[in-house]
Amino acid sequence: MMRVSALLKWFFRLFLDFYCYIYRVLFYSSQKHRIPAIKNKILLSSAVEIADKVRTGEWKAVDVIEAHINRILEVNTLINAVVEIRKEAFRDAQRIDEMIAAQLSNSKGETVKDSILNLPLLGVPFTCKDSVGVEGMRLTCGIVRRKHVLATETAVVVSRLQTAGAILIGITNVPEYSFWWDTENKLYGRTNNPYDLSTIPGGSSGGEAAIISSCGSVFGVGTDIGGSIRLPAFFCGIFGHKVTPGIIPTRGIFPLPDKQRECFFSIGPLCRYASDLLPILKVMSRDYIEKLPKLGEIVDLSRIDVFYMEDDYDPNKTRVDIEIRGAMMEAIRYLENAFKIRCKRFFFHKMRDSVSIWVSVMKSISDTTMANSLAENDGVNHINIYWEFIKSLFGYSKHTTSMMFMALVDAFFSKDSELIERELQKMQELKQQFSYLLGKNGIFLYPTHPETAPTHGTTVFKASNVGFVSIFNVLNTPVTQCTLGIATNGMPIGLQIVSNEYNDHLTIAVANELEKAFGGWVAPCTIDLLNTKQVINI
Repeated sequence: MMRVSALLKWFFRLFLDFYCYIYRVLFYSSQKHRIPAIKNKILLSSAVEIADKVRTGEWKAVDVIEAHINRILEVNTLINAVVEIRKEAFRDAQRIDEMIAAQLSNSKGETVKDSILNLPLLGVPFTCKDSVGVEGMRLTCGIVRRKHVLATETAVVVSRLQTAGAILIGITNVPEYSFWWDTENKLYGRTNNPYDLSTIPGGSSGGEAAIISSCGSVFGVGTDIGGSIRLPAFFCGIFGHKVTPGIIPTRGIFPLPDKQRECFFSIGPLCRYASDLLPILKVMSRDYIEKLPKLGEIVDLSRIDVFYMEDDYDPNKTRVDIEIRGAMMEAIRYLENAFKIRCKRFFFHKMRDSVSIWVSVMKSISDTTMANSLAENDGVNHINIYWEFIKSLFGYSKHTTSMMFMALVDAFFSKDSELIERELQKMQELKQQFSYLLGKNGIFLYPTHPETAPTHGTTVFKASNVGFVSIFNVLNTPVTQCTLGIATNGMPIGLQIVSNEYNDHLTIAVANELEKAFGGWVAPCTIDLLNTKQVINI
């Protein structure tokens, strides 16, 4: 009977994937190579390189900010990633340039302890998603009713980055409530993937990934409770790190996760270069850095244990694409040959149930239903989620179809059902398995997603594929999404590097090594450094 059930699920999955393929053929044509060429070498620089050049006076912070805001204005009409530009960025840059000039002229080559020259992210432009508060700027989270809401305080993580010398230049788009794996809402519209405008950038940090990959921002602040850093980073060909939960304070985030959800919620960086992950993470985690005592230590990769799994073979999920599987196996062979280690294949059977495990955990810790939350934010006593779902299909709801789909899924699960109890038990057993297998020095390699970025409008039909990333939220593990280049269809591919809690240094070290071996980020456009200076006009 179980085999018949699995076979039926498999056929249904094939039908949905075929439907999505036909949908793309009928309603979407490829929109690749639409992003304007990169004409300024500043835009190709890492955070570390920019800080070094600004610190020595070789580059002016004002020029760095101007180059990136120009780039935002140039690409944003195509990708719709940035919802607000922070004009005060120029003032911040001018102040930094003045302080640097004064210190360089007076220090005679000496650097005092509290010198601005010691700031690790000096003059580096960054963005944050529209769920991370910045005082005086929009904080809508893609919700129509919050259209005119401004943040009353700046999130702790943003303040830390600014204190370290980084300059915030904009706020980026998110899905409604920041709760879907694509980025679209009724307030700002849809964000596009820079590699192919007809495909999704991922979510909920999709605006971040799209603008970073397009070189409009050097790095960004993302949040992750179900893959919201890793999926956009994967689809847009960059790096993203889901930090061990509890390391970076959540104050200033909307909606603020309650105490029960905080242990599954992470804030972390997205960036084009793996070499930027560590310095950014050190700044973000600041007061809690002692929880990551090995962060920054040199990792001897010849002494790590490497495990991997190519697919979970869940009939509800799309099979892992042959090129994604091939890229992962190539990475494994590289690690084996370069460091004389043996990578071991290990199959976690309970990973097949990743979606139901994640949904069950989220439901078990929720004090209210999504329908009640939607009604509260709409200013009404009750919302008919079935009627709103139908309205959303025809564009007559103030909510997106994906949001209403999630509300329907939430309504389907009873908090006290036997199914939830069973899935929670699986989660505990899987967590124990992971902890025992990886130990203090192990990593686990796993696909970030089974296919490259899907076409717009198909994510509801492929929602179960999110299980590849969401399972690690309920396991409380740190994860680094590592890009591995471009597939033959011109879209980015990559993998997840997972370790036990507080072993973030291991996943980042492996990501750095794989970036060196496979080239890392590949620009979604041509590069022409015979640049003509552009005029900024905000």
